[in-house]
Amino acid sequence: MMDSLISWFMKLFESFTDWLLALLPDWLGSGYADLASAFGPTASYFAWLSGLDVVAPTILGAYVLKFVIRRLPVIG
Repeated sequence: MMDSLISWFMKLFESFTDWLLALLPDWLGSGYADLASAFGPTASYFAWLSGLDVVAPTILGAYVLKFVIRRLPVIG
């Protein structure tokens, strides 16, 4: 009984995270290389140095997660 409940919850969680990832714009993921190639070499270097390809999606994901958790009636 507990195993089926855990597997159901994991399937629900996976579908929810897939739905959230589908909401993100494409340039946050694989499209970042196209965006970075539009910059000159100096701007591209500073974008790489600051970690824009990793930091921007991480911060956005943290804010979305914080928003979702605060809106849950049991947790928030």
